Formats: sequence, C-alpha cells, structure tokens
Amino acid sequence: MVEYLKRHYVKSGKLDQSHIHWLDTYRIERHETLYGLETMDVNEKDAIAAVSSAKDFIEAIRKLAGE
Repeated sequence: MVEYLKRHYVKSGKLDQSHIHWLDTYRIERHETLYGLETMDVNEKDAIAAVSSAKDFIEAIRKLAGE
C-alpha cells in the first residue's frame, strides 16, 4: 500500500509525503507490537497524535476519491 501510494499519488503531487510517512511508521509499529518480542507503551499524548494523524490521512484520501 505504501509503495503504491508513493508511486501513484506522491510523485504526481496528489498526496503529501508526510501522509505516506505516517502510514508507514504506524504500519511498522503495529507489526512490532503484534510480532516483536518487546512490548510497546502508548500514552495518552501518543494516542491523541495517532488519531489526529489518522483523521488527516482519511481527509486526504477522501479528497483523492472525490476527484
């Protein structure tokens, strides 16, 4: 998904690189949480930031879908 979005939407300027970076970072963190050996502590500040980033990402995708 990350590579597809980069190739088709970031290069054309339709999607900002920051959205892709956010998506990939959380993908990696999710993978580590599920399959890694270490546990990850998430505080309220981190959770609020993640929700805010997700809302921004969803809004960007909605704009793309509306084209």
